[in-house]
Amino acid sequence: MTTRTITQTVFFQRPFTLKGYAKTLAPGVYDIEIEEQILDTMTARAYRQTQVSIHLPPDPDRPGVEETLVIDPQVLDAALLDDISSHRPQQRGGRDTTKRRTASAIERGENEGMALANQPGSNTLKLPF
Repeated sequence: MTTRTITQTVFFQRPFTLKGYAKTLAPGVYDIEIEEQILDTMTARAYRQTQVSIHLPPDPDRPGVEETLVIDPQVLDAALLDDISSHRPQQRGGRDTTKRRTASAIERGENEGMALANQPGSNTLKLPF
């Protein structure tokens, strides 16, 4: 099977946990790599996410040690949605990042076979947040 890797950055506004990892992680920016596998379809090119690698910030108590967690894509989506829904969105530099992150989570869901219902003739994605 053919795979591809997509590199993205995600932002957590509050401390968060990931299923299967014991420590609480600090809020902030995290680099992630999403591995996707191409699906055999005859009508359109489609991908299924197989895993996500999230790169943790360096630990000052362990200089030179880099830690990367490999998690299920649904675990990351759940953590991002929990971060968004747990409190009112905070603004960073005058911009609300909630809609962008939510749209990203929805976009990843579309690659899993989910569909969005938009108003006919509209190219704008309207989110409930």
